[in-house]
Amino acid sequence: MNSPNTIGNMPANPAYLDSMIRTMLSMVEAQDAYTAAHQRNVSNLACMVANQLGWNAMRIEGLRFAALIHDIGKISIPSQILHKPTMLSELEFKFIKMHCITGSNIVENIESPWPLARIILEHHERLDGSGYPYGIKGDSILLESQVLSVADVVDAIIMHRPYRPAIGMDAAISEIENHKNTAFNGDVVEVCTRILKNNLQ
Repeated sequence: MNSPNTIGNMPANPAYLDSMIRTMLSMVEAQDAYTAAHQRNVSNLACMVANQLGWNAMRIEGLRFAALIHDIGKISIPSQILHKPTMLSELEFKFIKMHCITGSNIVENIESPWPLARIILEHHERLDGSGYPYGIKGDSILLESQVLSVADVVDAIIMHRPYRPAIGMDAAISEIENHKNTAFNGDVVEVCTRILKNNLQ
């Protein structure tokens, strides 16, 4: 087995990983510009939150990489579902939910100092067990995944979606605050809310 600091025979240095991650992001953009833009937005917000939480630069870098490709599993989803102009059916939503597993499988063989595959797998899990794909809860969810999940929800609400217009910043803040300490990590919500409100001023 390769050491944790190698990718195949190549050192797992940040510059090489950055190039690989951006190539994967470009693959997503070629299929779905919305998802690529969403991933960039989520990465920026998640890293701002992590910085305010006092994480060191190395840990934030791992979160940045994971966030930039957290929806890469959506490349397996037909465009007629991704871009459907109406609400998804129950069956279509079940198909969408698989993107966490698919994305994790895509990156699981990328050896790095960070658990990228696990962060991607868990980004729709919730502390109270109401998330997916496995309904795990509490401290069983990586803190990186908890930060990513909040940033992901915020951007999904703020951005225009194929089936609805953008809802707005106030709605995004209300959503995460209403689920603070239940679905979402309370400390993460407090920091994220502060960042969002400062951007409104």
